[in-house]
Amino acid sequence: MSMPIDERWDIAGSAYVSGDFAKAKALFDELINESPHSLYGIGARYMRARGFEDGIFSAEPDLQKAYDDFALVREHADEYGSDGTLGCARVLFEMDRISNRDDIISLCSEAIAQDSNVKAMMLLGNVYQDVLKDGKSARRWYLNAFWRGLPWGMRFFARSHANDGNVVRAALAHAVATVASPFLVLRYGVRWPLK
Repeated sequence: MSMPIDERWDIAGSAYVSGDFAKAKALFDELINESPHSLYGIGARYMRARGFEDGIFSAEPDLQKAYDDFALVREHADEYGSDGTLGCARVLFEMDRISNRDDIISLCSEAIAQDSNVKAMMLLGNVYQDVLKDGKSARRWYLNAFWRGLPWGMRFFARSHANDGNVVRAALAHAVATVASPFLVLRYGVRWPLK
């Protein structure tokens, strides 16, 4: 008799966390094939996409496979949130941020509209800062992410001011980030800026 799907999900998650990525991927593939549109299938597809994006299933990231999986997760955004949409945007940014900028902006805007995704705000800030060379717009997005609880927003806000040569504002923003970060981490938990 086959093991119940929830137990296999738990085993796959444990394997992923412990670094047994081959086992995790095999279980994710099994869950996706067995129940592609269930909570477990979508969750497995998301985790597999992250593995492809980060290159943990092979020596190099496989951005096309990551994008394909994120795109299927995105189709279920109404039920599971904007993480698939943000994943698509992140992968396009890594593939070619210059030629994909309009799609990245659109996907980030979609994720923000759906559930105020602060990491989409950060990525959108990066597009404005690094691709469009528009520090003022970038800082607006970084600040929005900070006000919604992501300490990294103020760090990137400070970096943007430093890039524009405004050392005083950059120093003040870093001071604010240093003071606010512990409180935001206690309130919202530890989160990375883009993933």
